[in-house]
Amino acid sequence: MNNSDRQKIDDILSNYGSAWSDGVAGLEKDFDLVLSRSLFKDYIIDITSRSPAKMSAKLTISPKSWSFKMTDFSFPDYPALDDIQLKNLDEILMNEKTMWVITDLNSRVVSYDLSKGYSGVAFQKLIFYSSDEDVKRDVAIMALYNAPYGVVYYKPEGSNTFVLWVDLEKSELSGAHWIDLPMGSGRLINREMFAFIDRNLKKNGSFGVYGDVTMGLASLEENFELSISDSATHYRIAVTPFDGHGHFLRFQMDKLTGDIDEPMAGHMEPNPFP
Repeated sequence: MNNSDRQKIDDILSNYGSAWSDGVAGLEKDFDLVLSRSLFKDYIIDITSRSPAKMSAKLTISPKSWSFKMTDFSFPDYPALDDIQLKNLDEILMNEKTMWVITDLNSRVVSYDLSKGYSGVAFQKLIFYSSDEDVKRDVAIMALYNAPYGVVYYKPEGSNTFVLWVDLEKSELSGAHWIDLPMGSGRLINREMFAFIDRNLKKNGSFGVYGDVTMGLASLEENFELSISDSATHYRIAVTPFDGHGHFLRFQMDKLTGDIDEPMAGHMEPNPFP
C-alpha cells in the first residue's frame, strides 16, 4: 500500500468518527491487510485478525462516493478440535478457575467462572456495549484447532464474537478478546498482570480520606464497576459504583514499580429521569 493510497483511505475513514481516526495504521495494529482495487476503482481491503482466532472480513472503500462498507466477520477454515483436544482444553480452563478480561467498553474488568469449562462461558455475560446487553441471547459455540492453540468462538445472536484461545502444548490460557472493526482495547488479563495489580493494590491502595482499594482486584470487580486501561508506563484504574450513585476513585499504577499516585475521588449522582 503506497502512501497516496493510504492517505486517500485515511481521509475517507476519518469521516466515520474518532474510532477510525488512526485510519490504516489503526487497522494494522490488529489485522493483516491485503489491498486490491475493483473494476470501479474502489479500494478492497481483506483483513484478517493477527490473534490465533484469524477471523476475516472485507472492507470496501469508495473514493467516488466517499464511503465504505464491510462484510461480517467470517471464521477460518481450521479443523474442529477432536474429543481428546476438547477434554484437554476443558481441563486447562477448569484448572485456571477464573478468566479475567478487559472489555471493549470503557476498559471494564469482568471475570468468568471456568469451573464448567469452555461451554460454561456461553451462559455468562458476553455483551457490554448495548442498551439491551442484559437480554438473554442464544450463543453459538465453535472450537477449532490452530496449532498449537485450541480456539473457542462465542457468537451471541446479533452481536460481536468473543474468542478465547488456549495453548494446548503449554497447557495455559493464552488470550481472549472481542472481534470488532476497528478493534477495541478488550483483552485477557493474564496471571502475571493480575498478580502485579492485585499485589500493589493491597500494598499501596490506601488513600486516607480519598478511599481504600486494599481489598484487591477480585473484591473490587465483584462490588464495583472497575476499569483498567494502560499507557506505556502506567495502568489507569477507575472504581465507580454499579448504580452510578456514590463515591468514585481514580488513580494510576506504575507498571514497573507498582507505585500508585494521582488519586482523584468524588461523589457520583445518577442522571435524573426526565
